[in-house]
Amino acid sequence: MSKEYKILRIAQWNAIGLLNHKEEVQLFLFQNKIDILLVSETHFTSKTYFTIPGYNLCHTNHPDDRAHGGTTILIRKTIQYTEQLQHAQPDMQATIIRVHGHQRYINIAAVYCPPRYNLKAQQYHSFFKLLEPSFIAGSDYNSKHTLWGCRVTITKGKELALLIHSQNYSFLSTGTPTY
Repeated sequence: MSKEYKILRIAQWNAIGLLNHKEEVQLFLFQNKIDILLVSETHFTSKTYFTIPGYNLCHTNHPDDRAHGGTTILIRKTIQYTEQLQHAQPDMQATIIRVHGHQRYINIAAVYCPPRYNLKAQQYHSFFKLLEPSFIAGSDYNSKHTLWGCRVTITKGKELALLIHSQNYSFLSTGTPTY
């Protein structure tokens, strides 16, 4: 008897205002058969209404409920998941879901860290501990480092790289600068 495994197609995007890009997002999801889209900088407030046919939306606004920061996960309605506690702090917003598999689960997070906060390795470590043992955290960490293709390395990037190395985490990057 063979086991059938579904490969999830996950994408990450920094929207800098998701409402202005609804048609673009919908087209991207459908054309690329994306199962889960992790979005940072949604700029949602408690009054924001946003839907994409065939997808559920989980989101976390900036704690001051003004139109800046924030994260969203768009997840195909056919995928079994549970929404986890939101992480809504001025220095980091995160939407977290737990996707259920046959014998295990994986926590998936959309994360946004505003550039003005200089997070330390311990702060990243505390957050990632919430996601373990298996997780994907797609994000705009605003943590520049040459390891993931930035032209420069800043203190915040050094702190994140230190944690990644010390905990034996893996990261995915195109290896080229993003804007």
